[in-house]
Amino acid sequence: MRKLIKHSFIALIFIVVFISCKKQNNKIIINTSPLIYYTKNGEDIVFYNERFDDLYDSINTLNLLGIKFAQENKLNKSREFFLKGLEKDLNNVILLNNLGNLESNAKNFKKSIDYYKKSFAHSNSQYFVAGLNLARTLSVIGEDINAEKEFLNVINNSDLDFIKGISYYQLAENHLRYGEIEKGSKSIIKAKQLLNNYPDFESDLIKTENKLRDYYNE
Repeated sequence: MRKLIKHSFIALIFIVVFISCKKQNNKIIINTSPLIYYTKNGEDIVFYNERFDDLYDSINTLNLLGIKFAQENKLNKSREFFLKGLEKDLNNVILLNNLGNLESNAKNFKKSIDYYKKSFAHSNSQYFVAGLNLARTLSVIGEDINAEKEFLNVINNSDLDFIKGISYYQLAENHLRYGEIEKGSKSIIKAKQLLNNYPDFESDLIKTENKLRDYYNE
């Protein structure tokens, strides 16, 4: 059995705690057509992707209510509204991803993985938020090989440097978590190259790079 990392940690970046509305501060645009941007607040990133902005008014209301109750840690109530939204649009990738986040927060990882898989699949592997959430969850629960496959799946399906960079960054953390230092070092180098134009990630990248470098000295 491979050596596990000497100290456990949760990934520094939590990809999309919940997709909410388009009114976010400090938006960093990574693509204009379709419009894709993110906001970063500490350890959290929220993505907006115009390509999947397909929530009708009634569904959007249910989605926002689900988000509201999730933020208040009323997970059962939150789940109720997300599921009501799915009754109206069974394959909605945003609702499926948000349900995945909710179940992940509730430590129901099998359910969260199922929701992330459905979200990513129904987007033809283009809703990268769900793909990254899927990979990260697999990594956290010990399925490092499957996690690596999903990170690479996102990388291979995206043509955006930002998405590739985030994927390599979290892939590096996956390797670090399981003591695969050579692989992790290669991944963090790629992440730094691809995220060179996004200075708000510099400190996160340096922290992971230092952990990889100092792994055998701890």
